[in-house]
Amino acid sequence: DHGVHCSDPYCRQRDLLPMECKGCRQPYCVEHFPYGAHSCTKGLAATDRRAVVCPACKAGVRLEAGEEERAALERHAASGACRRPEAAAPAPRPRCAAEGCR
Repeated sequence: DHGVHCSDPYCRQRDLLPMECKGCRQPYCVEHFPYGAHSCTKGLAATDRRAVVCPACKAGVRLEAGEEERAALERHAASGACRRPEAAAPAPRPRCAAEGCR
């Protein structure tokens, strides 16, 4: 009466310590837990967290599942979130500590 059946339709093994897939949230036995073993439709896309740094504003831009870097940067620029840093004022010239010296 204890345990949960593996969600693989051909396995259905009762497991006392089933593992839940982070992609599809279904319980699986140890044999069918890997994404490839149960043909997970979400797979690594559910846990994939990648980003690219915008060369213009140096902000991190998250890549969506299957998205190319160039497309993510174009999306970032089109969103209006890309702001080029303001040109910094030139650094003051060092001054000599001696009295009367420039």
